[in-house]
Amino acid sequence: MTNISLQKARFAGANVTMAYSITDAMKIAECNPEKSVIFAGIGFEPLDILRSKNMLVEQINSKQGESR
Repeated sequence: MTNISLQKARFAGANVTMAYSITDAMKIAECNPEKSVIFAGIGFEPLDILRSKNMLVEQINSKQGESR
């Protein structure tokens, strides 16, 4: 595994996009199903990160339920 900054990854050709919420990351992933989308959340409260993860899981589960 190579450790480089996001800026260096962008300069190397990676598509680095700023997402301000887990919902933004979900929209990016839905619009680009052929690509891997990684959401790196930064928060000051551990519960904020846990809440974001739970919201993501709920959104994925509801989307899967809609497609059945």
